[in-house]
Amino acid sequence: MQTVSCEMLSGESLLKMTIFGDVISTNVDELQKKVTEVLQGTSVSQGGWNQFVLNLTSARMIDSLGLNLILSIVKKMKINEANIKILIANSTVHRTFLATRMDKIAEIELVES
Repeated sequence: MQTVSCEMLSGESLLKMTIFGDVISTNVDELQKKVTEVLQGTSVSQGGWNQFVLNLTSARMIDSLGLNLILSIVKKMKINEANIKILIANSTVHRTFLATRMDKIAEIELVES
């Protein structure tokens, strides 16, 4: 089962990463490894993008370890001076992001699933 995918949309200077499923303590180690592999991939590490979208629309739950992983991804993207947007489809996850003030470091968008 695929857990993380990444695509570069060069015409838009956009890097889009999708994490499939929940981001919780039972899978955060695997996700961290996959995210690291993706971010070290040749096309991603070469840059050429200034917008980063993290698609979490399939997540129904994100716990504290999951938030920590997401925060580490956002910090890595900030180093590249990218504009960051996080897409969420679940209202509970959206409230969690607002309660933890993640909206202060990245644009959070609640989308229809």
